[in-house]
Amino acid sequence: MTVREFEPTTGSSSVTPTSSSDPSDEAHELSRRIEHSLALMRREWAALAGYLYDFVETRAWVALGYDSLREYLAQPEVDVGERYVYQLIEAHRTLVVERQVAPERLADVEMTKVRAVIPAIRRGEVEVEEALADAQVMSRVDLERRYRNPGAPIDPAREPVWETCAHCGSRYPVKR
Repeated sequence: MTVREFEPTTGSSSVTPTSSSDPSDEAHELSRRIEHSLALMRREWAALAGYLYDFVETRAWVALGYDSLREYLAQPEVDVGERYVYQLIEAHRTLVVERQVAPERLADVEMTKVRAVIPAIRRGEVEVEEALADAQVMSRVDLERRYRNPGAPIDPAREPVWETCAHCGSRYPVKR
């Protein structure tokens, strides 16, 4: 097995043979690198959301010579979907602007999990800190289940049973 090295600042990658012949050691190293990269992404989404919020609030694309936000987002150097941009802006507005959550507080929470708890926060069904704490430790599926109907208890007998595909290793719910 080899471990792929990637330098984020240059965008280059290389394959590095590992000295260990134990696939478990190499798998652990790859897992460590994945977790590290994901942690970096989680920290940066909150900063990106703030920049996008300011960019849209000030209509900064006009000063850059673009006719619309969509046109700015479509340029090759940015190339990000408008829907994703508005999801980031919504999270920033709801938590940082309206509820005064420090952006640093969001650095340990995955953006998709924040999106799962925002509707309940807006409805006043849960305190922000409780929702963010849940988002840090619960799976996305559990968050969606809990925050879809916050007062309803979870019935273990009605929870899906999950199995793992023998061919690809992905998990899927078993139909009952």
